[in-house]
Amino acid sequence: MVYNTIIMLYIRRYLSYLSQFNIIQKDNFYEKIKYFPLILTLWWTFPTIHRLYQIIYEEDSFILAAIHVFFESSYGFTNMVLYAINPRIKFLISDKIKRIFTRKNKEKEEEEKNKEEEKNKEEEKNKEKIQNNSFQNEITMNCINDSTKPLLFH
Repeated sequence: MVYNTIIMLYIRRYLSYLSQFNIIQKDNFYEKIKYFPLILTLWWTFPTIHRLYQIIYEEDSFILAAIHVFFESSYGFTNMVLYAINPRIKFLISDKIKRIFTRKNKEKEEEEKNKEEEKNKEEEKNKEKIQNNSFQNEITMNCINDSTKPLLFH
């Protein structure tokens, strides 16, 4: 743990030094990684305390063991969360999610369009049938009316 803290301080000093010369300002590199060493140090503090307790007292403490297991197993998850908080990663993730949902929305819109077109075609067919039936009814009525007129011969 002491070694990690010393290394973290050296890295921090070196990155601060580099930032003076605008070597790493292009990507804002220091801002992206500044919390990773801190998480490393904090998350491994309790496991280190637990190990030191075991060495010194030659027995195990359940509470320290439980805290040790919690922090050791959550270290990777915490790094993942910290990585996901990065603005560039946030943008990539949100962009991917938007693409997925817009693709699904486009598919739904296309399905709705197809259904609407089919419905319109059905309505047109029904209108044509009604018009044909009314035309046939008109012809039939004309025929009936014509047959009731007296025939006139010249």
